[in-house]
Amino acid sequence: MEYTLTELGRSLLPILVAMRDWGADYLKEKNLVFDTNCYCNPSEKTYGNNYYNKLIALMDGGVLDLLIMEKEDLQAIGSTGRLLDLEGEYFLLDQHWKDRLIYCENTASDYEKSLVPVAVDLTGSFLTEAEGPYPEGCAVSLSAFSSRPEELERFLIFFLEEGNP
Repeated sequence: MEYTLTELGRSLLPILVAMRDWGADYLKEKNLVFDTNCYCNPSEKTYGNNYYNKLIALMDGGVLDLLIMEKEDLQAIGSTGRLLDLEGEYFLLDQHWKDRLIYCENTASDYEKSLVPVAVDLTGSFLTEAEGPYPEGCAVSLSAFSSRPEELERFLIFFLEEGNP
């Protein structure tokens, strides 16, 4: 199955790119400082890790489908069994993306193998450009509780093919 942007989707692309650019400039100009009492560190499960706890609640509740984060963070979440095995029977990712798979070590009984592909590297997308929100790189993954697994492929097509300005 092939996905492409509709005419309306293509017409919105300049607006989305302009919004992204404005946001990147705003963060630089304002030197935004985040509250260090609330943080998200998937490899650290301690009190005060409020954003992580909220993220897990949204995932476990089936509210959250896709996650975009640093690769190491997705690997940490994947090791808990909360991300879909991208080569599993429920989701067979198109061969086109196989070279971008990111694996995590299996520490959860939800997986049947020792290394599990849980994310797709987004290197080369505008998200990882120098002025983008993830200049050090990021990846996208799919919650194991998602009711819409097809959204991952649609996302990849947009961000890695059609959506790059």
